[in-house]
Amino acid sequence: MKIRFLTLLFILPILGACSSDDNSNIQETIEDPVNAFVFDGMLFDVQTLWIFDENTSTDEPSKIGINFFNKTTEQISSGEDLQDVVAIYFALTDDVLKSVNYVNASDYEFFVDGAVSGGSYERGTSILNYAETTQQATEIQVTINTLSETEISIDFSFTRNDGKVIYGNYSGAYLNLNE
Repeated sequence: MKIRFLTLLFILPILGACSSDDNSNIQETIEDPVNAFVFDGMLFDVQTLWIFDENTSTDEPSKIGINFFNKTTEQISSGEDLQDVVAIYFALTDDVLKSVNYVNASDYEFFVDGAVSGGSYERGTSILNYAETTQQATEIQVTINTLSETEISIDFSFTRNDGKVIYGNYSGAYLNLNE
């Protein structure tokens, strides 16, 4: 996973920005987060969404990676040090991303309080991780409500094996890293 994040950080300078369609009239709440997710009673904003097909060499169904960040692409690629970085990654297995309900993610990692320092991403505190037994999800639901070539509306919920739920949504522009 570290290689994926590092690869993304290296290609960022050539990419344009993608951020949510913020509406200052919408009030975020823990019960109904807007372009955010909730974990353990805390609200975490997400501003940027990247989508990429992890298998570009064949037409076989593969992992479609989805990354959320609480920083903009410009901030991440600026070369400046960043604190309090939130990074979410999960992979859906499909031939193409569709407006459907997914009940499984092959990989998932959620980190809070990370940093970008000297061009390197430091993960921070893991709150959900498929590779750590105590942080694995027993229930996953990802719903893509709408999807166009540039915009997406997505809801997600991951229930950890200790019963804690991470849930949220994003509605806005996304960056397709395969284009």
